[in-house]
Amino acid sequence: MSSPIGGKLEVVPEELRRFGAALATGAEQISALEVASPFEAAAGALPGSEVSAALGRAPVLAKSTFDAVSARLRGLSEVARGNARSYEVVDSWRVGEGEG
Repeated sequence: MSSPIGGKLEVVPEELRRFGAALATGAEQISALEVASPFEAAAGALPGSEVSAALGRAPVLAKSTFDAVSARLRGLSEVARGNARSYEVVDSWRVGEGEG
């Protein structure tokens, strides 16, 4: 997408599709993160402490946060891809609009 000087916004559907694909890739990378082992290792180094107990709960919290971010990125990806399709339809309609 670009916004040339003069107040007109030019939408390039292919760029929106690429942006959507990048968001989807980021979502997959976040979903693939393994969060438990670092917390487990830290908790094991401090057995019986309050910190160890907190570290024991941390993987669930971290994973749920990552899942929420991943879901949001997937949603934004779908919006970007949907907008690309919408702009293509509008451009196609405008091209044929003057014919007849």
